Amino acid sequence: MPEAKDFLDIKNIHPLNILVVLFLLYQFVYKNRSQIGTFLRRYYKGETLEKEDETTTSTNNISPQNDNTDKNTEHGSTEVNDMKKLMDDLTKELENIRHTQSNINNSISKIETDIGSVSQTVNLQLGNFSEKIEFLLKSDMEDKKAYITDNYNKYFYRYKKIDMYTLETLEKVYDIYLQEGGDSFVQLMMSNLRKLDVVKSLDENGNEN
Repeated sequence: MPEAKDFLDIKNIHPLNILVVLFLLYQFVYKNRSQIGTFLRRYYKGETLEKEDETTTSTNNISPQNDNTDKNTEHGSTEVNDMKKLMDDLTKELENIRHTQSNINNSISKIETDIGSVSQTVNLQLGNFSEKIEFLLKSDMEDKKAYITDNYNKYFYRYKKIDMYTLETLEKVYDIYLQEGGDSFVQLMMSNLRKLDVVKSLDENGNEN
């Protein structure tokens, strides 16, 4: 970020600052276009008159020509004063531009600071959110693993068979368990359950209905 002292260092000028400077210079020139045009016309006209006065003074010192010389001198002095005024106005305009650039730099710096703060807060919240999701996934996996294990002990060791509805339900739970990153222990249990005799339905004692 360029400081105010680096205003004239092109390498440190932000592209936005260049646009602001050009716009303010355009405003200044446009607002003073009439005065600047008059000054330039009078300046070049006065320069010609001064050259004529020098020639006239060196060849003729009569009173009317001396009067013209006084008028030309006065005219040149007015032009110098006008030029000084324009330079003063331009200096003030440049100071305004420097002040504007400083405000822009401060605003950009504040925006960058705010963005950094918001980014840090968002990253922290995302980190916490990710940890919560990971915890919920592990908890859900453990619940599904316990559900499959309970049914495995019930149907594989006690009933030696399984009803169609229970097997389909276990398959759905197992698919979700795998998507959440389940281990091979449950896979072995599901493989054994699929080898059981599948019946239409069973009562609470494991008898076919």
